Amino acid sequence: MILEVEDDESLEKVLDEVEEVGARITRVGEEKAAARAVSILVGDIIQTDIRDSIGRLDSIEGARISDLNLAVGESDEESSARVIIQAKNEDSLEAATEKLKEIADEKDLLMIEPLR
Repeated sequence: MILEVEDDESLEKVLDEVEEVGARITRVGEEKAAARAVSILVGDIIQTDIRDSIGRLDSIEGARISDLNLAVGESDEESSARVIIQAKNEDSLEAATEKLKEIADEKDLLMIEPLR
């Protein structure tokens, strides 16, 4: 479960309540990203080596994939993925988005431009 809380006081209250019900908390806090973009990929994502795509995007300095949600259709050739890229600045985000476009073109995937 991912929760976004605006201030430390609210965070402490949420953490206390979660612990009271016996839930285990595995991570609190994350580095703040200055820039974020959401893109959608459609096509034969799995057969075109998704690990290669992730590795190439994560090699961009100052940017990383913070979330990847994959939906597989009825055939092996049908799949879609929501890719969230977080970056330390707009330049890094632009470089990662351009790299994703390059990968999508190379692997014959449809890319729906970043939703910001």
